[in-house]
Formats: sequence, C-alpha cells, structure tokens
Amino acid sequence: MSNLERLTDEQLSPLLNESEHAFLPSKNSPDETATSLVEKFRDDLNYDALGYIIGNRATSYIIALSGRTGNEIAIGPMYVAEDSRGNGLGKQQVLDFVQLFAERGYRSIYTKTWLGNTAARHTFESLGFIEVNRYERDRVNGDATISYAHQIIES
Repeated sequence: MSNLERLTDEQLSPLLNESEHAFLPSKNSPDETATSLVEKFRDDLNYDALGYIIGNRATSYIIALSGRTGNEIAIGPMYVAEDSRGNGLGKQQVLDFVQLFAERGYRSIYTKTWLGNTAARHTFESLGFIEVNRYERDRVNGDATISYAHQIIES
C-alpha cells in the first residue's frame, strides 16, 4: 500500500507557493504557474492532490489527473520541498503513485516535463517511463517538452 496521503488545501498551498520558482510554463501559456495549473485541474474527474507528510507538514505533492484513456492516469505537477531533497523522496513519490494507481486498476501512466528538468527526467527514466514525444522549443525559455508513458505490468 502507498504511503502517499491526500493533501488538504491548507497542506498543499505552501508547497505550491514554494514550487512557483521551479515551474517552467509553455510558450502557449506563458503566465501559467503551478498554482493556476492545479486550480485548472481541480475539476478533472480523477484529480487528486497527494503527498508525504513528515512531522507536521507536507513535504511533497504529486497531482493525479485523468489520462487520455479510461485505464490511464496522468501525473500533473509534482514537487519536493527544497529541504527534503537529496534522499530519494521524489523517486519514492513516483513509485508510490504507480503502486497506488495500479491497485486502483490503471494500466498506464502519462506525464510531461521539460528537457532541462534533469531530476524529473532521471526519476521517470530510472522507473521505466519511456519518452513518447518531444515538442521542441515549447517552453518559454526555448526548452523542449518531453512526454513520458509507463505501462503497469500486472503481477
């Protein structure tokens, strides 16, 4: 069973504020922020804000969204607090997300990041996510957006 917990708005809000500097919007939505993106996703049928609580505060978040098909879930924005980095929490968060949604019957996971986000790319690739598309010069800084997919293998 996953160690991820559903985050309340009060737990999520400080992390969203902290993560604004780490968010790189696309050229199509240059004013988008992590907060505005999460607000936009709240109406999604499968929206869920999950994360880890360490001590009395949330130290990470990962947003679940509907995928392109009924048996696919998408990872929206995700973040690990700066003071909680370097010990594998981001990788564990993705592992727990995969396990949780596999238990819920989903068979594939889809996500996006940008080329310069090497920590996220390394995490996804080390967990078996495969690059399925690349949109060159898609981000406001000219960076590419990379789409990843992961097939959940039934055990």
